[in-house]
Amino acid sequence: MAVVRRTAVDLNGDVKGNIVDDNVFDIEQGVTIVIMSTQPKVAKLLYTSLVGSRDSKYDTLLNSDCVRSECAPIDMEPPYFRWMPYLSSHSAGSAAEYMKWPQIRDMFGVVSSGIQTKRDGLCVAFTRTEMWDRIQNFNSMTASAAKRHFNLADDGRDWTIASAKLDISNSGPNKKFISKILYRPFDIRFTYWTGRTKGFLAYPRREVMQHVIGRQNIGIIFNRQIVGDSVSHFGVSRIPICHGTFYLGNKGQDYFAPAVIFDDSLMGQAGNGRSNFLPSFTTAFRKSIGPKPAQATDHQIFGYIYAVVHSPGYRERYAEFLKMDFPRIPPPGDLDFFRAMAKLGNLLVSLHLMEAAELDNSVALYFGPRSPEVGRVGWSGDTVWIDCPPQRDAQVQAQGSMGFRGVNDAVWNFHVGGYQVCEKWLKDRKGRTLTSEDIAHYQKIIVALSETIRIMGEIDEVIEEHGGWPGAFVATEAEA
Repeated sequence: MAVVRRTAVDLNGDVKGNIVDDNVFDIEQGVTIVIMSTQPKVAKLLYTSLVGSRDSKYDTLLNSDCVRSECAPIDMEPPYFRWMPYLSSHSAGSAAEYMKWPQIRDMFGVVSSGIQTKRDGLCVAFTRTEMWDRIQNFNSMTASAAKRHFNLADDGRDWTIASAKLDISNSGPNKKFISKILYRPFDIRFTYWTGRTKGFLAYPRREVMQHVIGRQNIGIIFNRQIVGDSVSHFGVSRIPICHGTFYLGNKGQDYFAPAVIFDDSLMGQAGNGRSNFLPSFTTAFRKSIGPKPAQATDHQIFGYIYAVVHSPGYRERYAEFLKMDFPRIPPPGDLDFFRAMAKLGNLLVSLHLMEAAELDNSVALYFGPRSPEVGRVGWSGDTVWIDCPPQRDAQVQAQGSMGFRGVNDAVWNFHVGGYQVCEKWLKDRKGRTLTSEDIAHYQKIIVALSETIRIMGEIDEVIEEHGGWPGAFVATEAEA
């Protein structure tokens, strides 16, 4: 029997969500109550959202007239058939244009989420040497000794000590399986990757990562569903990514799509690569730019996409939709606009891969001992301190004695996904000694973020010069 009347009361209370208030239960996850009926003759969805104290929510729920008065009818429309209204009239007004554009997930043939180790403390190391030493030690120990030594949790469905040890033994162990991994933004670490599911790594995502390990390739990182007030969950990588590279929480995750896929054997000799863009996408995309579609190369299309998702205007205008599902990408309105966007996008790509020549032009001066140990991290006076004294909340950050001078507030507060990059990179190294290479890498991160901020502004300028939102783009019907 079909349900024709639905009343949804969102009680919120998700401590990790966008609204922070009391939960009606002693749990972290938010709560919604739905009452469904088959009796009314007219199909209808009613919705309301309650925010506040637990007692105030109880009082409202105990009064049926109060609940009815709070509820408003909602029109459920494809493709999501939402059970709640848009958060703003602006979002409601821009929904029609946004939903016509293709999703980024549908542009690529091979896509997966990032690697899940299930035991990051064992499976991810800061250096290649640390990873190799760890592999040898783990492989030589009994299961009980390994559990104690590496402080491992009990075996689970997806990862066991026995399966991890078997994977290592069957593969050698061999140093050739030590691979770089993009663990967090601009934070390259090391793991042991054989491609075997539920081995040393629970989910190595072989179907995708085999196309970047030992290859000259690149992939784009994006999220499906986002928690938080802002959208910044985009990146690129030439190496495997981790589940949680940009965000780790109870909603949404990172996805990775390589630009090229290879048909030869895993980690074998270099074979002939072919585009991972789906022909149906590239054909439609190239038609949008005018009479010379052949001039749009895959390299340029990749850069164009990367420019669009780094447009502050795009992230603000479509924020509510970007938090719901895979991002949608508007096709360009003409060839000149496409070329300008592709150029800026590929500049960002080179910066985020840490390959741009500009990264050597350091804007932050390190001062302190040659091999500093990272302590408490903070920022004040355009300086990132790595040995801050303790402070109370709301106090101005007290200065330390060593750090990086020349880091403005915009760079310090710049986020990629759920992480404040400048702070996160250092805080993850608390108690470790920074090498000269570490110091140089952090200085390059600061340059990369500074240049990213500048280029993002230029991207919005180019969009405005060609008609703004959505005039600079082509409105096409997206596949359902």
